Amino acid sequence: METISFYLSDNQLPPGYLHKARTLTDTFIPSGASDTTLAALATASSLWIQTSHQILEQHYREEISHKYTILYNTPSFPDWQEAWYLGVTWAQKLLSEPLRDYLLQDIRDSLPKFYGNWPTRDNSPFQPPLTHCQPHSEDEGDTTLPRAHTSRPSPPPRTHGHPTPGRYPLKEDSTSPLPESSNTTTPETNISPIQQRTTRTLEAERQLQNTAFYQLIERPIYLRSTALIKRELLQMERKNLITKRQRDYLTGDTPTRRRCFYLLPKIHKDPSTWPLPFETPPGRPIISDCGSETYGISQRLDIHLRPLASKHNSHL
Repeated sequence: METISFYLSDNQLPPGYLHKARTLTDTFIPSGASDTTLAALATASSLWIQTSHQILEQHYREEISHKYTILYNTPSFPDWQEAWYLGVTWAQKLLSEPLRDYLLQDIRDSLPKFYGNWPTRDNSPFQPPLTHCQPHSEDEGDTTLPRAHTSRPSPPPRTHGHPTPGRYPLKEDSTSPLPESSNTTTPETNISPIQQRTTRTLEAERQLQNTAFYQLIERPIYLRSTALIKRELLQMERKNLITKRQRDYLTGDTPTRRRCFYLLPKIHKDPSTWPLPFETPPGRPIISDCGSETYGISQRLDIHLRPLASKHNSHL
């Protein structure tokens, strides 16, 4: 497999990181420094680079290898704008801000050498233009963090001329057999089950009676926890532990979305073992965290936990 410059080798950091190390060292050089002082600063700079390299190796090598493999082995790019978009999306989501700056610049400089200069194919049915968007940093005019946007083709119009019946009116009907989440499919069968509302409600209540996992509370706690989280994130910003942009992301949407409880019917189980045999399958309880007060924080934690989880024997 070939190697382009943003891929971390065993003994070399990205050029931007080396430049940053030298720049930091230069800012500490006093006027009229002796040879001993200069040698000490050079040693400190070398140690700083080695330490940074080890940190990068531990946190990012596995993900960098995975994404680079995707870039290298995917033959369906209409041009290399898709490779650029993939690299930008990955870097913005995964990497810390200083490293992201340098790697994005390396990706931008390296892709023309790897794929050629903006090639297009005549036989490609869709060739959207690549546009460099507004700066992604708080400093106005700083273009070191470009954000790539690509337009997508609209779906083809219906040819039969008749509107597709919606499920929403049926979901609002209390007598409808459709479940509240009627587009839910079970992972094992990829089938959308249709259940009577009463039996589905009984199964949910059966699950909630298990006090080992659920406890009845007098009122929702997300309003209070939202205020606590906002206060802690504000303190972290004041201590310069995070930026304002990071605080806004970790805080999440306003107002906070309540967590929804729903069930995934286990219809792949033996029907004779169902709570109501051959009628109501057991449900796998799910509490959705999307849009909650801890959603952004959970995503941040997942970045650090995912490499560890993938090493577990039961990881799929």
